[in-house]
Amino acid sequence: MKNHTPKPFPWGLSIFPLLHMALFSASVALADISWGLALICFLAAAILLSFSIHIFFHECVHHAGRYAQPVNFIASLCIGLPFDGYRLHHYNHHFYENGPSDFSTTWIYTDGQRLPRNIWSYTFGWYRQLALSVNCQQPFPADSHTIRDIQRRTQVQKYFLMLVLSSMLLINGFLLLMYLAFIFAGWFFTALHNYGQHPPCADNQIRTFANTLYNRCFFNNGLHWEHHKNPALRWHELQPSDHSRRIHTLHLLNPLIENRS
Repeated sequence: MKNHTPKPFPWGLSIFPLLHMALFSASVALADISWGLALICFLAAAILLSFSIHIFFHECVHHAGRYAQPVNFIASLCIGLPFDGYRLHHYNHHFYENGPSDFSTTWIYTDGQRLPRNIWSYTFGWYRQLALSVNCQQPFPADSHTIRDIQRRTQVQKYFLMLVLSSMLLINGFLLLMYLAFIFAGWFFTALHNYGQHPPCADNQIRTFANTLYNRCFFNNGLHWEHHKNPALRWHELQPSDHSRRIHTLHLLNPLIENRS
């Protein structure tokens, strides 16, 4: 998390945002031809958005302190939120690791108790994490240059998104509705993915999905325990660890298949 030295742009991983935007565009184009095909493309795009966030944009957050503003604007449009807001959110996640100050925690901390968050409340209510992240404790000193710079860029990206959404409303209201539904669904799957990586179990350990074929196809996305132990490593430098707590189903499906014991 603390490594902000610019690294080569992860072009190979960009297949995910390219695919999810292409499929979303196809779903809009097919809406007047076949609602069935449009729905299939829409759901595929939403699922791929979650992989874009967990693989491509995740790598961008960790291995580039800052890209040029045009890149950040494109990234913001792809994920439907200010990219640097996601950056700060993810830094918070690594610093507090599913604890009370982690915006994306899968626990409810109340009255001195720690209770598992309901999976459906967590996934359908992912936007509540945004509300929690406003004016909450950050993993940087309040007067640090890093936090001020990220917050400034986030504000600019927020205005950019407002401009794009306003333009959609004026040009094509249906496109705006489709885009908003797509972003909601994509972050639903992103939250489901995170729930599988950080299930609210008694040991509160991060889970690794070590299937070799999956990790070859998805750029070691399953090695989540290993990533948290050394977030400075790039995706291709991660290796399965004998110390990681393993699951037998990929993170996106694990909350729906395996129990939380």
